[in-house]
Amino acid sequence: MKKQIFGIFKGDKWIWTCYIVLLLASLMFVHSTTGALEFQRHSNPVHFLISQGGFIIMAIVAALIMSNLSYKKLFNLANIAIGVSLVLLFITLAFGDATNDAKRWLKIPIIDQTIQTSDIAKLCLTIFIAKVMSTHQRDDEDIKKGAIYSAVAIAAVCLLILPANLSTALLIGITSVMLLIIARVKLKHILLVGSGLGIFVFLLIIVLGKTGTFNRAETWVNRIEAYVQSDDAQDKKDTFQADQAKIAISRGGLIGQGSGASMQKNVLPHPYSDFIFASIIEERGLLAGLGIIVLYVIMMHRCVISAKYQSSAFPAFLCIGLALNIIMQAVSNMVVAVNLVPVTGQPLPMVSMGGTSLIISSVSVGIILNISRYSEQHGKEKEKEEVEESDREQNIEDITDYPFVIG
Repeated sequence: MKKQIFGIFKGDKWIWTCYIVLLLASLMFVHSTTGALEFQRHSNPVHFLISQGGFIIMAIVAALIMSNLSYKKLFNLANIAIGVSLVLLFITLAFGDATNDAKRWLKIPIIDQTIQTSDIAKLCLTIFIAKVMSTHQRDDEDIKKGAIYSAVAIAAVCLLILPANLSTALLIGITSVMLLIIARVKLKHILLVGSGLGIFVFLLIIVLGKTGTFNRAETWVNRIEAYVQSDDAQDKKDTFQADQAKIAISRGGLIGQGSGASMQKNVLPHPYSDFIFASIIEERGLLAGLGIIVLYVIMMHRCVISAKYQSSAFPAFLCIGLALNIIMQAVSNMVVAVNLVPVTGQPLPMVSMGGTSLIISSVSVGIILNISRYSEQHGKEKEKEEVEESDREQNIEDITDYPFVIG
């Protein structure tokens, strides 16, 4: 019975371990950082704990399902997936729920729940790029052709996300470019297209922000200016979140203030999502923060190993692409918490409170786990072949040492 239960957890055991530990950390830190909010909104000290627990259960189920379904089915669904994601992004941009002048969420009428379509689009885009680039690897011209197809999809996704969420659009663009580089696209081609598009988007943001044509653009410009310029009252207002995060980190020290003892969670905006990394350090110290980083590093390392032992390009590109999505988002959340970059509003994957990000991240982990099942078998076979080849070479060398061997 025990073997049957644990038998459903297929794939790389290290990835499973890191994934489960991150989910447990999510449950603990979401509960400890939402105490005041729970009483304020629901008069229930465990409302968000129960809510996050429900999302975690759904996330684990999603990871289990994807880890037991062959990744090969995604190859045939890639074109449909990118098309559906673009439609969802367009509907969100036109009819989505607006928060702070940004339409990021799409409400599903039947279940009365909202989903963040940019997370779905990020997953679908990665699958599409992995398919396109894996089928265009014959020569330099073929790779260039695949890169053009991928660039069109990247531009379409990012431009539909950009009006509501600049940081997510930039993160998806950067991660996608990294995947293209891994897929052997020449850097000069990426720089040529990317620099032109980047300059255009940057100038568009500045113009829209300064003229007041687009409210979100003005917010982006204010955040960037506050990050790099003076310390007047307006700048202090714009850097309030980053300042409170730095206070939380400084209070944490090496071992932290203790679970639930965070003071900054009462003044820090979104201590349970965008700034949960700062809350983790305040409560559990720098050691806990380093522990979270180590979990992501181990996960990335195992994904690289899984990709290395694939017999075809599609699963290798898909595994690396999905891993990059998770790791780059984690890095984005952490560097904001320590004020290395302007505030972006990216959740910490599998740790921050929320539904869509958690479930989509878990779907990605499930696909990676499924790919790792094949890589484990292929890796063992490859290692066996290398050992046999080494033995054959060694035998030849040993035989030639004997003086009576002729020829």
